[in-house]
Amino acid sequence: MTRIGLYGGTFDPVHIGHTQLAEAAICEAGLDRVLMVPAVVPPHKSERTVTPFDHRVEMVRLALVDHPGIELSLIESELPTPSYTIDTVRLLQRLLPTTTELHFIIGIDAFVEITSWKSYGELLSRVSLLVAMRQGLCPQLLEKVRDELSYSKVAKRWVHSGGRKDIFFLSSPIADISSSTIRKQLLSGAFQVEGIPNQVMQYIQANNLYLSCK
Repeated sequence: MTRIGLYGGTFDPVHIGHTQLAEAAICEAGLDRVLMVPAVVPPHKSERTVTPFDHRVEMVRLALVDHPGIELSLIESELPTPSYTIDTVRLLQRLLPTTTELHFIIGIDAFVEITSWKSYGELLSRVSLLVAMRQGLCPQLLEKVRDELSYSKVAKRWVHSGGRKDIFFLSSPIADISSSTIRKQLLSGAFQVEGIPNQVMQYIQANNLYLSCK
């Protein structure tokens, strides 16, 4: 059985919090590798507000140079837009060997909104979730989501009696960095931004990215 993590996102731009989360998933969930999947057109954003796909792909490629266990995947470029997670999972499970076990990596802020996702019930029946926690999350909100999804809590994971996959909560510390904050810093003219790998920052400067409001 091969255990693969699937980590989708806009990555606009990619930063060390993204790679830390992928590494945490590999370590805590015993994954063989992680596929980092830039969305072509995220469903929650219009195409005009997102840096062009090719630039985001190249930034991810540069960020992963020192992370051999994490691979760039362009799978969503083969799908219609906008990019829905369930469509990506369906395609990957058709293409990968049947002995592959998929685990979807997700931040807690996105996870608490999962009932608004396209075909979220099918998604939970196809892949287990690896959820990155953060400080300051309201415990009652998480309990509400657990009740809505009809899961039971067992240690660091939620389990379901009706055939859905487990949901596991990662405990490794992840840098408290957001792409939106980074974009604001770059827009203000910053030449060095904490959390951006040097090679990614050089690419941003060379291509004059984030000079207008995203």
